[in-house]
Amino acid sequence: MSLKAWATPLTIGGFVISAVTGVVIFFHINIGLVRPAHEWLSWLMILGVVFHLALHWKGFKGYFRKGLALGIILLCLVLTGASMVPMAKPQGGGGRGAMFQAVGLLTQAPLSTLAPVLGQSLDDVTATLKKSGFEVTSPAQSLEGLARQQGKRGTDLLVLLMPKGKGR
Repeated sequence: MSLKAWATPLTIGGFVISAVTGVVIFFHINIGLVRPAHEWLSWLMILGVVFHLALHWKGFKGYFRKGLALGIILLCLVLTGASMVPMAKPQGGGGRGAMFQAVGLLTQAPLSTLAPVLGQSLDDVTATLKKSGFEVTSPAQSLEGLARQQGKRGTDLLVLLMPKGKGR
């Protein structure tokens, strides 16, 4: 089977995967394996484009002699480069989403502050953590601090403490 027989179909297939999953990610629709499919299967498009360019290199070089085509290519290259320039982080937020900030605040808060937020008593929180193998010695400890002692993350402990509602 010749390169010509599969380079363009691979490019088209990779484009479909990249475009559809990219649109789903853009609209923050978190379903299935969309993100890993986008990140990994988009390599198929890149591979297809490389082979497609190799097959049609002579024709592709002609675009560098055409003003509009060259302008579009250069604009895309400039935009790609500009997208990689580090941006200043917003004050206090560190550039993270609100949900990540909230979880960070919860896992770093003293247990005495966290317990009422979770609708539990400090004794209940302490008992749950002790039952899960964590040594609570002070109400000033945080989930992050406790977790670090065992090589875990504060979010792992937060999940242990979350109220068990319907569907859990």
